[in-house]
Amino acid sequence: MTDQASSAMLKRLRAVEWTGDWDDAVAHVRSRRVLMREYLRRAGMWAQAYSAESAWPFFDAADYVDPDFTLSPEIAKELQEFLGQMTGDDSIKRTCAGAVRMAGLSAQNPSVGGDLPDLYEPLVLFYERGGEFLRDNAGFLDLTGVLLRPGTLQGHLGTPHLSSLEGAMLDALDAAGRITYYMAADRRGPLLRQRVVRSDQSNEAFSRDSLHWVPTGALPAAAEKAADFGLVWLDEMEAADFIATALAARRTWPVVRPPMRLEKRFTGYPPISGVTKASEPDLQGWIEEGRRNIVEVADMPGVAPEIYSRDPLSLIPAFAQVPLSRIASTLRWRWHAWRGRTAFRSGSSPAICWASPGEAVAPPTPPRPTLRPSLRPSVPPSVFDTRNPAGEFPT
Repeated sequence: MTDQASSAMLKRLRAVEWTGDWDDAVAHVRSRRVLMREYLRRAGMWAQAYSAESAWPFFDAADYVDPDFTLSPEIAKELQEFLGQMTGDDSIKRTCAGAVRMAGLSAQNPSVGGDLPDLYEPLVLFYERGGEFLRDNAGFLDLTGVLLRPGTLQGHLGTPHLSSLEGAMLDALDAAGRITYYMAADRRGPLLRQRVVRSDQSNEAFSRDSLHWVPTGALPAAAEKAADFGLVWLDEMEAADFIATALAARRTWPVVRPPMRLEKRFTGYPPISGVTKASEPDLQGWIEEGRRNIVEVADMPGVAPEIYSRDPLSLIPAFAQVPLSRIASTLRWRWHAWRGRTAFRSGSSPAICWASPGEAVAPPTPPRPTLRPSLRPSVPPSVFDTRNPAGEFPT
């Protein structure tokens, strides 16, 4: 189990495009910044719990949680080979090693960490959504498209937490432009977002009902004027958690069924009398009629029977030269010939059953009767569509 968990994490890290496409990384810059801030918060919690404050923020937590823990020789060798091929910052290598080792340690001892959140999952998702990060000489983290100052451990402990890291929430955060989030002062309304791309401004709302961004009315031109609109400015972490909570709530809503009320619902036509008890001569007649249809239609393009019998696809280019009106006329004639012999009639009264509210459905025109597959004559479906609005086939 330990090797399986460590191997799965190493496989995820190997699949990351560490120096991937710039446009792809920039397209996920909003979600990547949120993921990095969540990792810094969680790293602070783990560092405090295991006296690793000096190693914060990018460290191998397994060294502090259980210094005696070791990976199996096979996984340890694969991990070293993977780290040796990486060209990124040492901080990235330490966290990759920590993610693999902590996956194995947690599988071996599920009680590790107690109630602490998964340490490395936000950072691994960060890597998967755009690759590496860089550290500049001024101490900033370059997240490819945006800079983030790491700040202090204590400062990140007060960062609003995320209740979920699901992909739908992260995708909802990613958008182009300068983004500001607002919400009603009572924190009960939808999440509001103002996006400014160059000189174009877009105002959007994300509610628990719609679960996606939709256009909305005017929003403040600056966060300082939010009170004039009865709104409050929202940190991006709070906005992300609102989206995550809304998505989770929709999945867990109970299914409330209305009280049962008897209503009539159309369920189709009753069986055609006599069809289910067709005699053997009738069956043989239908089979023969189907064979005649095939032979006559196949003969239209002038392809020899021995050719299309051996290769039916040879009829396709030949049929391109046959007028559709001729094919339709032949099939319609065949239909009437069969109808006359079987004395088939349509237009029976529909069957009625009882159903719950919301299920009462009546088609605008009666559908064609459906014969049992084993008894259906060889008539193409297009012929059935030639009935008039009253539901009768042409005579």
